[in-house]
Amino acid sequence: KELLEKLTKFGGKFVQDKKSGVCDLVIDGHMVLGDDIIVILEFCRRFTEIQSISLTRCGLTDIVFEPLVVNGFTQLRHLKQLDIGRNLLKNDTVRVLIETYGQKLSNPIETIDLRGNALSFDDGVALLKGLTLIKELNGLAVGDLRQDRDNDHLNFQQRQLRTPELGIVRAGGR
Repeated sequence: KELLEKLTKFGGKFVQDKKSGVCDLVIDGHMVLGDDIIVILEFCRRFTEIQSISLTRCGLTDIVFEPLVVNGFTQLRHLKQLDIGRNLLKNDTVRVLIETYGQKLSNPIETIDLRGNALSFDDGVALLKGLTLIKELNGLAVGDLRQDRDNDHLNFQQRQLRTPELGIVRAGGR
């Protein structure tokens, strides 16, 4: 109960289905730093049935994101959705995601949303290529990757890849 109170103090929400035990963790619009990171990591440690994490508009940087993944998200065997859109994430996040989810794991992650971060076209291509190693994922809905210098579209939906859904658009992009 104390942990839930800490989460709600900074606007976070934790929803758990009583029957299935399935959990969602949502933090939107709150700068995640210091004690907030400890609270998130503790939720990951205590509630390994978390299926969805949304940390949108939280000011996440690569330096903050990596320990969340390494020390928290990797403990979540049932994580299916990761929404880290509209933060300050860059290419180190791409490396962490590839290292964590680009290898053969039992983790059934299906959706990663990175829209609104400071990722380049090349970051998106690296992430797409790095995550093609995941064969256990179901579905394919890879979003358009925009090349920011001339706004050309590269649509990977025609490729027969078994990767998680990725929405990668330049910060401030569409």
